[in-house]
Amino acid sequence: MDVLPQSLPPLPQPAGEQASWSYNIQSAYRTLVETYNSTRRIASQEDSDPLRVKYHIDRISQEVLPLTQGLEADGSVPEAWLLEVARAFGAAARVLCNMQGALNERETSHVQVPQPVTVQHTHRKGRPRKVISAAFLAHAFLPSRNISIRKLSSVLGVHRHTVRNYMKLYGIARQWDEISDPELDTIIRKFKEQKPKVGFRYIVGFLRSHGVRIQKHRVLASIRRVDGLGRTLRTHATIRRRKYVSSRPNALWHCNGHHKLILWGIVIHGFADGFCHTLVGLRASTNNSAATVLDVFLDAVHEYGTPSRVRGDRGGENIEVSVWMILRRGRNRASFMWGSSTHNTRIERMWVEVGRHFCRAWRAFFLRLERYHGLDRRNPNHLWLLHTLFLDAINTDCRIFQEAWNAHPISGPDTHDRSPQDLRFLGQTQQGLYTDDCHGLTEEEIHEYYGTSPGAPRRRRPGQTGAGHPPEEDDSEDEGAGLDEEIAASQTANIRHPGVPVPEHACPFPDPEYETVFFTVLDDLRSHSYIPPGYGARVDEQDMGFEEIEIIRYGRRCRKELEVALPESVWQPQMVLWTQGLHVLNQILYRLEEDQ
Repeated sequence: MDVLPQSLPPLPQPAGEQASWSYNIQSAYRTLVETYNSTRRIASQEDSDPLRVKYHIDRISQEVLPLTQGLEADGSVPEAWLLEVARAFGAAARVLCNMQGALNERETSHVQVPQPVTVQHTHRKGRPRKVISAAFLAHAFLPSRNISIRKLSSVLGVHRHTVRNYMKLYGIARQWDEISDPELDTIIRKFKEQKPKVGFRYIVGFLRSHGVRIQKHRVLASIRRVDGLGRTLRTHATIRRRKYVSSRPNALWHCNGHHKLILWGIVIHGFADGFCHTLVGLRASTNNSAATVLDVFLDAVHEYGTPSRVRGDRGGENIEVSVWMILRRGRNRASFMWGSSTHNTRIERMWVEVGRHFCRAWRAFFLRLERYHGLDRRNPNHLWLLHTLFLDAINTDCRIFQEAWNAHPISGPDTHDRSPQDLRFLGQTQQGLYTDDCHGLTEEEIHEYYGTSPGAPRRRRPGQTGAGHPPEEDDSEDEGAGLDEEIAASQTANIRHPGVPVPEHACPFPDPEYETVFFTVLDDLRSHSYIPPGYGARVDEQDMGFEEIEIIRYGRRCRKELEVALPESVWQPQMVLWTQGLHVLNQILYRLEEDQ
């Protein structure tokens, strides 16, 4: 009998100058270890479910075998280690197969299968005769059943002609009941009086349960005669998946914020064109204010033009975009549409790709800085340092992702592997592009004439300009209020919650000269490749070298795990940069405390 090893052999140390294994090899090894541990746990159980055992057998053949073949083709890991892993899984597969056989034998020993077909040997030429039980056939073709002759013959292991011959022999006929339409209408009408909301299938079940076998088309015709309106109402209540529709480029933009880095004071704001999936704006910022969202929006408008409408959630950070859109496009035409995230899927789905391409890596990196390298996200000085060192790099990732997304082919029956920029170009050519109704007008002209109701002009005191006039200079509450303030006040009812707060951060230096000293010293450390001790960045301070895999735990009780790759060539320099910046910051702050 095979004896399973307690665990898989550990990965050997890489040969040559390679400090650690690549992310792919580490990920493959983790999958092998997880599969082996679960397989060994099942094999150690005396009583298990045969289907569960079969699942683990299939997992070895469908997951482990391709992984070991991939490791062999890669050629990086030693063959002796790979052979040892293959032997361990081979032994596990043999144990599970023997276990499955024993469990299936024990399961079937307690199962009694009816034998409606008996084989009679007549000692003549030809195949033996198969006799089907008359009671079984009569029970199988009761009026309350709807089993076809083809299906029953397949279950019994005989030809359908054999079933028909025995039905004729036993006088078993499958006939439709000869009931008139008025009688059928009366039966269904009485049933509908008791259960007015039931439909076709329950009516058929009711008829069959009472031994009435009626054709489908007759039942449907009777329902139309008896309950035509109810049938229409039931059809209307059916949930229909609506298809996303946008008329042309710039017809509708979607906006939202991504908060996976908000613990470290960073929010990513994005805008997407609903027609062509084009990501028109993406930027990481250190706040979640309405002014910041408007700034990202205006940059997108400058590059892609003004949209006809914008849709966003009910957060307070969208108020200035809504005011700008109403001023530019007018009132009472849904220039800015407030709503739930379920109606904002164009940008909500985009965050999945943002996280997968770069945001999860930054999140995992910040968690590693907290665990090993002295980052304290509750310290405003550390957040300032984090933003100073890495915010530009995050925005570079935003720009790279935006360019790649707008050029990547999108699968689907409507897109045909065309990219967002291709869809936008074709849409502009075929459907046209919304133009800016206020092009060439000054801001004062827009405030004075655009998006206002016709009527008598408002009277103002000398010196008042209307829009933008300070409310504290007005004699009344409403008379001198600017149009933008008036629109903002009218939009407040659509806001369900203020913008999600961002942790505070502040420059720790009381004088700009100290900040200049900080950057000068940091540049000097970087030019000399100096790694300060005590921050876990030196080689002698790392037990296993730089780990290229970081685990993010999430869920209500942090029971779920997400594996994130942190390639050493990319993230090890970033880690060194953080320790250098933190070292310089601590030294300057220490000197300032001593001087005080």
